[in-house]
Amino acid sequence: MNSSLVLIIAWTCPAFNPPELVGQINNLEINEASGLVALASQNGFWTHNDSGDRARLFAFDHHGVSLGQIELTNLEATDWEDLSAGPCDEGRCLVVGDIGDNPSTRSEIVLHRLKEPQPPGFGQTTRVDVESLAVAYPNGATDAEGLAVDPQTGDVFIVTKNRQRPISTVFRLKADRWGRETTATLESVGDINWQGNGLSTQATAAAIDPAGNELFVQTYTQGQRIELVRQQGRVESLGRVRSFMPWSLGQCEAMAFAEQGKSLWFTCESAPAPLAQASCATEPPAEVAPEPEAQFEPTGCGGCQQTPASIWVTLVLFALRGRTKGVERRRRSA
Repeated sequence: MNSSLVLIIAWTCPAFNPPELVGQINNLEINEASGLVALASQNGFWTHNDSGDRARLFAFDHHGVSLGQIELTNLEATDWEDLSAGPCDEGRCLVVGDIGDNPSTRSEIVLHRLKEPQPPGFGQTTRVDVESLAVAYPNGATDAEGLAVDPQTGDVFIVTKNRQRPISTVFRLKADRWGRETTATLESVGDINWQGNGLSTQATAAAIDPAGNELFVQTYTQGQRIELVRQQGRVESLGRVRSFMPWSLGQCEAMAFAEQGKSLWFTCESAPAPLAQASCATEPPAEVAPEPEAQFEPTGCGGCQQTPASIWVTLVLFALRGRTKGVERRRRSA
């Protein structure tokens, strides 16, 4: 039987070009965009407003044209600050972070998770059920505005916004904590050190690249991409740090990957909200081509041998293919 396997390479862009303004979000009800994540179809984004709005998510395409909205049933939004998506039992879930706490007084913050629906379409609204989980920091209340879901494990990461020191702490909620308890305690995996002071050191958004290699975090003026160090597949600490340039014209608190990691998108708290894009400065490697079909000798295979070949594709997929090659034994002359 002949078969071929198409391999998708896990790839993280080595460097992004400076972001450029490419449009605006035309829905004026989106006036404090504070979270951003690409649709599963990759043809647009989900976003939400900051505090003061009801519990809803907006969809729009790459040109900023509305694709409708969804309302989360039986839910109030206290201070929604970020949005992400990742694997869950239902396939792919959206995770909303009700994690804002400017005075650092909330004993618990809340995460909301829902199976990602299809955008209902321009002018349409769909109501969906949601799963909620209260979480607490191990050392008391703190403010946070960055949230990202690990594309490999479904773990949720929250990045704090520190107004007193130029440090952000990265906390983790393991994916298996959903549905198991009323309040889950977060675990620290490391700190991010910022240069400067004031607004330039206050983290406002986070995202993990689709390959799961790096955590991207931005403040109002600077960005860092931090290596995720894994043990047995799960992130346990933070590693090498590099910088990237976010879109910083305005109160920009939302960032997301698109095109399988080939671009970074940004938007800000205004109406109409701007749309900025940073494209990758490097072309991704070509897809791995299928191997040639194996050739089999129908007869005369005396002493056939098999040569297995294994190919490990970085951090995402592996493929094991066997190739059997027939060798016909020479006949002796009469």
